[in-house]
Amino acid sequence: MCTLLVACTKNETKKIIVKFDPNSKVSTYNDWYLYKGHNACYIASYPISSSGNYTERDANYIIISYNPISKKREFSITGGLKYDNKANTTIEIDGNSYMLINNDYRAWTINEDEKIIKELSKNPPVLVVFNFFENNIHAIDKYSTNGLQQALDIFKNECNTRDFNSIK
Repeated sequence: MCTLLVACTKNETKKIIVKFDPNSKVSTYNDWYLYKGHNACYIASYPISSSGNYTERDANYIIISYNPISKKREFSITGGLKYDNKANTTIEIDGNSYMLINNDYRAWTINEDEKIIKELSKNPPVLVVFNFFENNIHAIDKYSTNGLQQALDIFKNECNTRDFNSIK
């Protein structure tokens, strides 16, 4: 069991710490997974390919969670190493680039969560993540969007979150 920080925003001081058990996976939708923990419900995906100048990394993944404080969905990335907080992580979706802010072991969007999630929902073939870690280590991860829309639909219903009906 590990501690996973979810359901918080980069601009909020209130954070929810969740004890996450990897066995809490509820459902699988091709390359996306629904997880339910004690205080969290979210979907995640793992890279279909990775490359870079690292020798080892912890688990790396994308999470789409619901923040009960802001009442919005959030997109974040865990890269498996400590990010260089002076650099930014970049993602590419179907030719469009987005910059994320690195914060220790997570990379967060700059208020573009819904835009990114909606673009991913259009089912582009792949999401590419350009990670920049401490000690000049970098990695490129590719994620599939196969199953994302189904996972988002189930996420909306399974997570029993208030105000979720306002999410399109």
